[in-house]
Amino acid sequence: MAPTVCRVSGLEADVVVHRDRWGIPHARAESARDAFYAQGFVQAEDRLGQLEFDRRRALGRWAEVAGSSAVDGDAFARRADLAGAARREYDALDPASRAVLEAYTAGVNAWLALGRDRPTDLTLAGVTPEPWAPWHCCAVFLVRHVGFAGWQ
Repeated sequence: MAPTVCRVSGLEADVVVHRDRWGIPHARAESARDAFYAQGFVQAEDRLGQLEFDRRRALGRWAEVAGSSAVDGDAFARRADLAGAARREYDALDPASRAVLEAYTAGVNAWLALGRDRPTDLTLAGVTPEPWAPWHCCAVFLVRHVGFAGWQ
């Protein structure tokens, strides 16, 4: 597979992302910060629809896309205040942990800033993802583990 060169701002040094024969990305970076940035970038590139789905469910906004079938889930997320819990969780993190989520978020937003075509699922749903905030990472974790799936 021929390498693709992509120039984005916000990296401390060059990062190389190689996709193996199955298309799985492998990032090589000189710093942990750049590695987490690359992870956010390739996650947005490969799984933007899933990221948007999880974030909207955590914020109680999935019904905006899915309609009335999602109202109960949105109501639960809002009653449980998953968004508030995610913000508090992020605020309570130590600076090193916050830096990881900030770097990942910068990578997601760098991909969004390229203005590339949205994935098919988002295009069909008429969804344009909004920029990410670092606390959204905590929100996605919570929606995946509080009431929506097994935890521990």
